[in-house]
Amino acid sequence: MKWLIPLVLMCSAPIAHAAEPGPTEAAPTAWPGTSLYHLDETWTDQNNAVRRLSDWAGAPVVIALIFSRCTYSCPITITHLQGLDAKLTPQERARVKVLLITLDPTFDTPEVLRAFAEKRGIDQSRWTLLHGNEAQVRALSVALSMRFKATGKGEFSHGRAITMLGPKGSVQYQGQEHAEELVAIRKPGMKGGE
Repeated sequence: MKWLIPLVLMCSAPIAHAAEPGPTEAAPTAWPGTSLYHLDETWTDQNNAVRRLSDWAGAPVVIALIFSRCTYSCPITITHLQGLDAKLTPQERARVKVLLITLDPTFDTPEVLRAFAEKRGIDQSRWTLLHGNEAQVRALSVALSMRFKATGKGEFSHGRAITMLGPKGSVQYQGQEHAEELVAIRKPGMKGGE
């Protein structure tokens, strides 16, 4: 999979942007070739703020691809993540960030995502729901090797994989609701690795 991320990055997004890095992000040239932070498109969060994936550089990040109208796997994934979050120590919880990225940008506007977060009891101080365009979502899903497809009537066929990025945006763990996730968050590399 490590060869796939640079290929997707070369084909789908510019390598750097003109703006200076923010206070919490590393300079783009410091990111490894496998870093998702090379996907430099802007997204909109549930509060209508413009964001880049690199806004979360420097912290371990948990990513799940979801959509608000999902009635099966997304609620399971979110409940699982909330349970995992509850098992973290206060120090771990303070440094780990969670991104829920919609697969359904047509329906899941930032306002819909905010209402969804409130309904699901999502801690919006550390969890962010992101809305992008279809091309962005597709590029990210390819970079993560996470397939999905629209099946009609507002439904999507997709997996329940959870991805964990290290502080420099490289995939450190990817899997489905196993105890290894907690171990992955706590491993030393998640505190300062790629």
